[in-house]
Amino acid sequence: MSNQSLHLHFNRYSSDPFGAAQGTPQGSPLSPILSTLFTSPLLQLSSLWDSKDLTLYVDNGCIYTSGPTFLSAATKISDAWDRVRAWLSQVGLLVDFNKTEFMFFHPTHFSPRHLRLPPTSILLSSGPATTHRVSVAQSICYLGVFFTPKLNWSLHVRTMSCHVQSLVHALGILRNSIWGLKLVPWRKVFHAICTPILTYASQVWFTDI
Repeated sequence: MSNQSLHLHFNRYSSDPFGAAQGTPQGSPLSPILSTLFTSPLLQLSSLWDSKDLTLYVDNGCIYTSGPTFLSAATKISDAWDRVRAWLSQVGLLVDFNKTEFMFFHPTHFSPRHLRLPPTSILLSSGPATTHRVSVAQSICYLGVFFTPKLNWSLHVRTMSCHVQSLVHALGILRNSIWGLKLVPWRKVFHAICTPILTYASQVWFTDI
């Protein structure tokens, strides 16, 4: 929002132009709303793609596709990436390659004769005449959910468990065997703080139904 000016329109009122250099604070409830409005043309464009899709949430985005071989899937991703990067460039946005990751999803057992061997990296455009090579990751974290190529959720569950374990140690300063919170408040603390972390995104990874 730097070097930009805005007009406030409400009913029949229109304000004088004013600056918006302050931007939107990190974590502001307005961030998802403003992001959705700003990137809606890009999402509309992606709805016309064939066998490719795009999801966006504030400054997080994910391009995903499928193909009969690893190479065909990578080619489709590269094509979709070119369109997304070109649109972002037109509206003055940049891609942070330090946070850009790429991963193949595949069955536990697959035949290289049919799917071919997965490449170790993918080449993505970073400008009109420049490219950036991204190595294939063995795990990625998207919106707090840890994914692996075989959709094994052990990494996610283990990570969340470590978070709770660290949190329990930190909460230990609130009481000991002599003073501090009683059992009922501790139960409330557990359900309010620990349980949401342990079950975060359980709709995605919990399959024991």
